[in-house]
Parts: sequence; C-alpha cells; structure tokens
Amino acid sequence: EEGLDQNVEVEVTEDGVLFRLNAEFAFTSGGAELREEPRSVLEELSAFFKKFPYKIRIEGHTDSVPIRSVRYPSNWELSAARAVTVARYFQGLGLPPERIAATGYGEYQPIGDNASEQGRRKNRRVEIFLQIDKSDLPRAAQLPFIDPFGTEAGS
Repeated sequence: EEGLDQNVEVEVTEDGVLFRLNAEFAFTSGGAELREEPRSVLEELSAFFKKFPYKIRIEGHTDSVPIRSVRYPSNWELSAARAVTVARYFQGLGLPPERIAATGYGEYQPIGDNASEQGRRKNRRVEIFLQIDKSDLPRAAQLPFIDPFGTEAGS
C-alpha cells in the first residue's frame, strides 16, 4: 500500500513469516547506519511482532564484491553489523532482546546471480524472520472440522 514493493518483500513459509529488506533502501552505502526511510517499516514490523511471543531472527547478507573498509574488513562483518543495527532498533522500540537473534552471512547465501548488478542488488539484503513455534499452534486433529453439509464432524 505504501509503494514499498521494490524494497520490502514478504514471504509466508511453513515455519513463519519472512520480511526481506533491500539493503540500499535500509542502509547507507557500504555502512550499517540505518536510513530514515525504513524506520517506519521497522516500527510497523515491531508493532506486528509484539502481538506474538515468537523468536525474531535477523540475517544480514551482501553481494560478493569485497568491501575491505577500515570499519568492515569483509562483507561478513558488514552483514553482521547491519543485522545487529536492526536488532538494536527493534530493542529500542520495546521488543525484548531475548526474542531477537542477529546473524551475518556475508555473500555466502545469495538469492541472485552475483555476475549481474541486478543479482548483486538482490543479494544485498536484511531478512527478518518471525519464527513460529509450532508447538504453540493447535494440532490439526484438534481443529473443528465442518463437513460440506455444515455439520460438525463427530456430531
């Protein structure tokens, strides 16, 4: 609704909900400083996450082009710093730190082809995963089943 589809993707999996943020949207180039634009998105995510007791996994990813800056000697450090930045932002918004984990993967889990600029852009991302604990969900056998005729099963 906010025109963020180029910068934020949402994917529902059998283990939870994955929110993928484009790194160029979220961070300064070559750094882990959070830009102003993604803050409202992270605030909305935080409000959503507060409704559930589940763990939040934040993963930083980069492309394969080496960074080698003084602050970040490798893509691995940059990706970890970006994940921690998001985790700290969530903590500042009131999410309990014991629910949050931050990990950096560098260029080692690409989702795009690093041979093209488009692929590298796709690889530069932060993924925020709300991991649903299946033991908290009702078992399928416990769910009420209504047959096609509108009567409850077992009646």
